[in-house]
Amino acid sequence: MGSLSSVVTADDFIATINHSNTKHILVEGTDDLIFFRKLEDEFYSAGISVLPVGGRKTVLEIFDRKNEITDSESVIFFVDQDLWVYSNLPENYQHPSLKTTFGYSIENDLYTDGKLEGLLLSTELDEFRSNLAKFSYWYALALYRILNGDENQSISDHPKSIISRDDRYIEKCTLSDHEVHPADLATAISNEYQKLLRGKSLLELILMQLAVAGRTANYSRVALMEIGVLANGHLMGQIRGWVQDRLCPS
Repeated sequence: MGSLSSVVTADDFIATINHSNTKHILVEGTDDLIFFRKLEDEFYSAGISVLPVGGRKTVLEIFDRKNEITDSESVIFFVDQDLWVYSNLPENYQHPSLKTTFGYSIENDLYTDGKLEGLLLSTELDEFRSNLAKFSYWYALALYRILNGDENQSISDHPKSIISRDDRYIEKCTLSDHEVHPADLATAISNEYQKLLRGKSLLELILMQLAVAGRTANYSRVALMEIGVLANGHLMGQIRGWVQDRLCPS
C-alpha cells in the first residue's frame, strides 16, 4: 500500500499559523533561509519565525487568503519578483505586508550587496564578461518569447549548456520567420544584469570562474550567497528594516 502524500498545502500552513503565537515571515524556500535565518536570530526576542512554504505560488496564495488568518498583522510575506521585474508589481500585491526582491530574485540582491565580482582576477573578469554578453543575448530572446506567450520556452537553462557549444548556441539563437531579436530588451538586461538577469543564472555564470578545479580559492553557490548576507548591504538592509517596521515596531 502506497504512503499518503506528504505535500503541505496552503490550508495546512494557515492552520499552523492560526494555532501559533509566533510572528511569521513567509518565504518561498530554503534559499531564502540563508538570509532570513540571520534575521530570525537577530529578532529572536520578538518571537519571529521564518516559515518556508515551498514556493512563490504558495506564498502568494496564502497572502490572497490572509483574511483567514486570525492575527494577520503578525504575518508578513516575502517573494522573488521573478517576471514582475520586467513590468510592474500587480496592484493586488501592492500591500505593506508583502515585499519583493529588488532584482529578479534573492540571489540577485545578494549578488549585488556582496559585490561578488570583486572575487574575480582580471583574466577571470574578462572571461566572465564575455560569457555574460553571450548568455545575455540568448536570454533576452528566450525571455522575449516567454513574455509573448511562448509556453515552450525557458530561461532556466544552465549558462554552460547554452554557451559552451557553438552549434547549440546558434540553434538556440536562430530567429523564426518574421521574428526580430529584441534589441531594447537585450540592452536593458546588459545594462542592469545584476537586477534583470535570472539570479540563479547569474550565480552560475560567475561560478564558471570561481568554482574551477585547481583555483586557489573555490566557492559554492551557497558560499557566495552567504558573502552577500555578511556584506550587510543596502538591499538586505531594506528587507531588515521592513521586518522591523512590520513585526517589531518601537
